[in-house]
Amino acid sequence: MNCNCCGAEIDRVLVNVFLPDGSDKEALIQFSDNGEETYCLETDRNWTGYELCEEDQIETISDLYDVCIPILEECYDRMKKEREAEGEE
Repeated sequence: MNCNCCGAEIDRVLVNVFLPDGSDKEALIQFSDNGEETYCLETDRNWTGYELCEEDQIETISDLYDVCIPILEECYDRMKKEREAEGEE
């Protein structure tokens, strides 16, 4: 799977998980490609979507744009430079 922003290979998604104090946070979880645009990720009972129906589970997993937040600035800078270069030609 590739990042929608920069095209980098992605092998993790952000998933909401419960902390021992009852609060929750996002955690990076690695996933595997099962082919034909299906993916598998392993979680445990701390996943906030563990006992939810499939429709609601999807809301506890971030989209690809969120996954790239740590490198978003780098992606933005690269895209900006590419656009500037196109404008100079």
